[in-house]
Order: sequence, then C-alpha cells, then structure tokens
Amino acid sequence: MPEAVDCLVEDGFLLYNRRIIIRRYDDILTQEYQEYMDYMEHENRLFTMRNKLVNVAKGEMEDINELKQLIGD
Repeated sequence: MPEAVDCLVEDGFLLYNRRIIIRRYDDILTQEYQEYMDYMEHENRLFTMRNKLVNVAKGEMEDINELKQLIGD
C-alpha cells in the first residue's frame, strides 16, 4: 500500500484529461506551519520596530541604536 501512495504523490493521476496533483497531508501542514511561523516572526519584528520608534519619538534615545539595527536588517 505505501508504494501506491508514493506513486500517487510522485506522479498524480489523470481524471477527465486533467492532471490531479496529490500531496501528503503532513506535508501541507508542515508548509502551513512554516508560513505561520514566518508571519509571526515578521509581525513581531514590526511591533518591536514600532515600539522603539515610538520611544525614540518620545525622546528616549537609548532605543535608537536598536531601531537602526532592526531597520538595517
């Protein structure tokens, strides 16, 4: 049975002259989780930049170097 699954995942199959692509559910979940983690990383970076920018705008200059590093990355 695993050989049939591997064959379908690798080759897909034809249905009414259309190629149907088969993907493993675990592969889809792994890809979605990685995309979510990338999104969360970018969101956290943006919130950090925003908070440091607000602090700098208020005159708290100790965050300016960290802000420059975040913007430069």
